[in-house]
Amino acid sequence: MADQVRGEILRALTAPARLEGNRADALLDANPAERALAIRVLLEQAAEALADAGAIRPGRTVWDLTLREAQSIVAGLGVLLKWWPQPGLAQHRAGDVAKVIPTDQAAFAAALLQFGGWLPPPAEPDQDGPG
Repeated sequence: MADQVRGEILRALTAPARLEGNRADALLDANPAERALAIRVLLEQAAEALADAGAIRPGRTVWDLTLREAQSIVAGLGVLLKWWPQPGLAQHRAGDVAKVIPTDQAAFAAALLQFGGWLPPPAEPDQDGPG
């Protein structure tokens, strides 16, 4: 039963919230900057509630890094820096750059990032072989 999706629960969790009179008026009267700030505050509150419930990992900053995490990200992304600043790659994300550099270098960068927990460990090879 734990993995079974119950329609009534899903509907209750995803039903749109109703705006009461004063909140609806405030929404209509708000300027774009006020709406953007309100959205940001609500998103932060939702993320905090989800983290408290264990549904997502709590937010972190660079000041929360351990030495291992910091070293692995510096080393892993450092491998990409040989290619990343080149025209055509500079505007792309690290994962995109890793797809177009030599395979052995991408694997080395991935291993360094896995060491710090930034990437999941590699999948275990199938012991039975193909088929």
